[in-house]
Amino acid sequence: MYISAVILSFNAGKTLPRCLDNLIDVLQSYDDDSEIFVVENGSIDSAPEVLAGYAERHPNLIKPIVFDHNTGTTFSRNAAIRQASGRYVLILDSDAYVNKQAIDSLTTYLEND
Repeated sequence: MYISAVILSFNAGKTLPRCLDNLIDVLQSYDDDSEIFVVENGSIDSAPEVLAGYAERHPNLIKPIVFDHNTGTTFSRNAAIRQASGRYVLILDSDAYVNKQAIDSLTTYLEND
């Protein structure tokens, strides 16, 4: 596994699609498999449905972790990190997005330092 991405979602129905679309495109450009953990923290907006749709369309990539209430940043991220099997772990907020150049720069830095 190349990259394990961890994204926290709390009422992120409007921002999660852009975050996931960009991340999926980038991760699928690599030869090695990756995984995306989205920790759903009891949202009351459309975020749970958005996440379910992505998980259905990308079952080998998206790995939802669903809590019925907001467990906070540290607990939520650690729940995903414990399951991560990637060489690198990428932590993103649900309103962030990345491109391949950014991931390449980060992994190159880690490999060289």
